[in-house]
Amino acid sequence: MIANLAEIDPKRVAAILYRPEQDADRLLGDFTQHLARQGVRVGGIVQRNFKGANGTKPC
Repeated sequence: MIANLAEIDPKRVAAILYRPEQDADRLLGDFTQHLARQGVRVGGIVQRNFKGANGTKPC
């Protein structure tokens, strides 16, 4: 865990920009699996947003 923001290497931080109709969860999941298959240790949290058949969040 990082106790001080000054410890963060800016070359190791990323962001994903996407449109509402794109599935960022799938992109992150696929990318993580690809890295893991190459032996890269991956840690973190992925928030899954499930959508109904019409593309909206279920109630």
